[in-house]
Amino acid sequence: MKYQRGFTLVEILVAVLVFSIGLIGVAAMLGMTIKNHHNTHLRTHASLIASAVNERLRANPLAVSAGAYNATLQAGVPSLPNCPCDPAATALRDRRQLGDLAEQWLPDAQTTITCAGGALVALPGVGVPPFQGRCEVRVQWNEQRDIDAVESATPQAFTWVIQP
Repeated sequence: MKYQRGFTLVEILVAVLVFSIGLIGVAAMLGMTIKNHHNTHLRTHASLIASAVNERLRANPLAVSAGAYNATLQAGVPSLPNCPCDPAATALRDRRQLGDLAEQWLPDAQTTITCAGGALVALPGVGVPPFQGRCEVRVQWNEQRDIDAVESATPQAFTWVIQP
């Protein structure tokens, strides 16, 4: 009996088959990783938009107490007022800029601000007290959850209840 060296054709075909299945698995995992990274990116943007809303509300407590921020934000609406602004005009400018930001960063974005609380009065020599109510900032967008789902997008929402 002779000593056999090398591999047979069957062994090579089995090795190629196993290697191919492994590559298909790696490709699928890579596609899912990219999709999950994109979804995480969208969620980060939603959090940043809500944080920007919070900062604008804290900077303008008179307009918050007057209900000037209570709205669903839309890009391009209202038109930007000329400034220096009073608190109501500042709220209009903030709503426009935040709506533009949401549309720029998120697909099918809809941002709603709802504030409820007592009215504030500026005291001479003291300034404006902090807003004593609560505001809800809700950022909604559409997110593709499955790598194979080309047409279907899942609605997602980020809600933040704050006291500005």
